[in-house]
Amino acid sequence: QTLRLNPGFTDAFYNLGLSYNRSQRSAEAIDWLKRALEVRPAQAELLNELGFAYSQVGRKQEAVESFMEAIRLKPDFSDAYNNLGVAHFKAGQASEAIKFLQRATDLSPGLAVAHFNLGFILQNQGRTRQAITSYKQALLSKPDFAEAHHNLAVVYVQRGERSAALDHYTLLKSIDYEMARKLFEIIYQDKILKAQNQNDRE
Repeated sequence: QTLRLNPGFTDAFYNLGLSYNRSQRSAEAIDWLKRALEVRPAQAELLNELGFAYSQVGRKQEAVESFMEAIRLKPDFSDAYNNLGVAHFKAGQASEAIKFLQRATDLSPGLAVAHFNLGFILQNQGRTRQAITSYKQALLSKPDFAEAHHNLAVVYVQRGERSAALDHYTLLKSIDYEMARKLFEIIYQDKILKAQNQNDRE
């Protein structure tokens, strides 16, 4: 006779893993999620969450493998495609990251975080026009997405479009005042530096 884990424990293990992941205790999350997978080894949601935990602790290859297996089991799993894209970006593989993030947005046009992540990578590549499109798509799905307002405003600053940046600063103030305050400094950085230099000369 062999001892077997009660399948009813799977949800408990998964919920513990999820809780530890959200509490930024990913090493502990990995232990609980692996226990859940011992009972249900072919559950895409578990593999996706395990991949996220691996990514958080820097185990990049294991993260990629977990996301890929989740997608193999559930080919339309947009969250896993999003996470896979982020994992590739962290590994320095921007072109692969873009491919998987675009797949995530194709599968789930309303997945704001995937549009945001795609915008972030495009912005880092200097592809500001495309980054603007991605950030706007994120905000269509989630109008109170503070980070999207912030990053979109920064892109406008990079393009010399201060008026457009101020529009998002105004919206951001009611969502995250502290983030908006820092954004204001970015928008008017040139004027702040000019004033500081003037004071130094005086």
